[in-house]
Amino acid sequence: MAQANRRVHALAIVAAISLGFATSAFSQSTASPPTGASALTSPTSTQPEASMANGKSSQTTKQAQSDTRKAGRTANRAQKNAELDKLEKNGYKPTANQSNYPDNIQNAEKKASGQ
Repeated sequence: MAQANRRVHALAIVAAISLGFATSAFSQSTASPPTGASALTSPTSTQPEASMANGKSSQTTKQAQSDTRKAGRTANRAQKNAELDKLEKNGYKPTANQSNYPDNIQNAEKKASGQ
C-alpha cells in the first residue's frame, strides 16, 4: 500500500512539473486582435467552433476521414493487385528464384506494355 502511494505521489510531482513548464509555453498572447480586413480572415479565438462543441460533429468528421483513407487504401491495393496480375500473365513469377530479379520483372513489364 505504501509503495502504491509513493508511485501516485511521484506521478503527481512529475505531472505538476510538466504542467509548470507547459503552461509558460502556452500562455496567452498580449498582442491586440486584428482589425480591419485582416480581422475577417484571421481567427481570434482558440475555442472550438459551436458546431464542434458537442463532439458529435468531430466524430462524424473523423469517421468520414477514416472512410476516405480506407477507400484510398482499397483502391491502391486493387490497382497494385491488377498490376501484379498483368505482370504475372506476362511471365513474371514473384515466387521463383530471384537471382535474376531486375531482368525478369523488366522483361514482364516490356511484354505488358507491348514493346
